[in-house]
Order: sequence, then structure tokens, then C-alpha cells
Amino acid sequence: MLGWAPSGRGGVVRAAVAVAGAYAAGACTINFGQYQVAGGGGATGVSNGATGSGSGSTSSAASTSAATSTSASTSAATSTSASTSASTSVASSSTGMMMPCGNGMLDTGEGCDDANTDANDGCSATCKLEGAADKCPTGEVIQLKTSIVISDTTTGKGNPGGGSCGGGSAPDMVFQIMPTKTAPVKITLDAPNFDRILVVRPTCTQSGGSDPVCIDGNATLMTTVQNATQGQAFHVMVTGHSGGNGPFTLTISY
Repeated sequence: MLGWAPSGRGGVVRAAVAVAGAYAAGACTINFGQYQVAGGGGATGVSNGATGSGSGSTSSAASTSAATSTSASTSAATSTSASTSASTSVASSSTGMMMPCGNGMLDTGEGCDDANTDANDGCSATCKLEGAADKCPTGEVIQLKTSIVISDTTTGKGNPGGGSCGGGSAPDMVFQIMPTKTAPVKITLDAPNFDRILVVRPTCTQSGGSDPVCIDGNATLMTTVQNATQGQAFHVMVTGHSGGNGPFTLTISY
């Protein structure tokens, strides 16, 4: 059983189901049979700080103390040199040089990055999508190991059918997500140029009724598959309202 908790920043959670409270917006929770959808609410981050302690030593001999002081000065000079070198290295990495495929971030020329350079897992060793994401019954198959960031466009793509809250006339892209571990999966969609729709459901196409998740809006759309299960695939669709289409960035991670 999968649990779904969508949140749209400025968007709308829509679910046309024959239950009390079928429409959800804001901070509320409703149940659709085996699925749970929670609208509104934010994310809480926890920062764990670490503390360290050090102890110094003293010498009773003046010569030893002097030697220790000289050694400490040399060590400090070495540390300063290493720090300068590290700073130079960081500066060099921020001058626009192309970063390597597999670093978990989208860089120039990449269509995806899944934090590895494995082939046949949905994102190739050269950070290109593998497969046809606008075709069902499967869509683009993604082996979700840690995370994946996808940059693509729905313009010119096929139409697997849209979602229950819209998108029937717009081109779509569908990604079959295969979790490699049992853990919550977070999904974020950004698309600057059109009224986007994010759909999450067990199958590539919806055979009838409402999708477990179908949210839309003009801002960032987010949802979480609360209890994604290792080896149990689900599908993520990107589409648009009233034929809307264009470039998008989709991020999926544990």
C-alpha cells in the first residue's frame, strides 16, 4: 500500500472522488480508500550539530617549549597553505567549468543526473534519459537509488492521457519509478512557462476514477509517497492545463 502526501505551493489539490471532503486544499487530510492525501503544510528540517573538544599539553623544559612552539608555527603555516589551496580549488570549481556527470546536480548538457554513472537505470552514464517517457504502458523507467534530477520539455511529446484533474489535451511525460529501498519518496516539479500538473499513480494510464495524486498550479508542486516500497513501481506524470507545455525540472529523491 502506498501513502501519498501532496503539497502545492500556490497550487490546488484536486480529487474527484465520491467521499466526504472530496476536495482538499490547505492543511487537511482525506482518505481515498487505500491512499491518503494531505494538503498544505511545510517541511521541517533538523540540523544536527557536532561538538569537539581538544586538550593541549605543557612542557617543563624551556627548550622543549620553544621546539613545540616552532613546530606549532610550522603546523599553522602548513594549515594556512592548505586552506589557501582549498579556497583556490573551490574558486576554480565555481568559474563555470563543466562538472562531471554523476554528481547529483544538473550541469550544462545533461538531461538528468542520478548521482551515479551506471547505465540502464533510466539515466545513462553520460547523463541522458534512457527510454521514451511519453509512451505507456511503462514510460521512462527509473531505478531510484538515491535521487534523480530531470530536465526536459513536454513540448512535442505524446499524450498518454493526462490526469484526473486535467491535462487531457496537453502533451505528457511519464516516469516509472522503481524504488530500490523502502522509504518515503519526495517529488518536486518546477515549470516556469505553463500551468503544470503533477500526477502520481500506480499505473502509467488511469483506467478510471481519480488519481491518488493530481495537483496543479503556477508555482512549485510537491508531493511525497510516504511508504514507497522496494521493488513496487509507481508512475509520475508531468503535464499541463489547457494544452499547456514547455520545459520542466523534476526532482525525485528519498
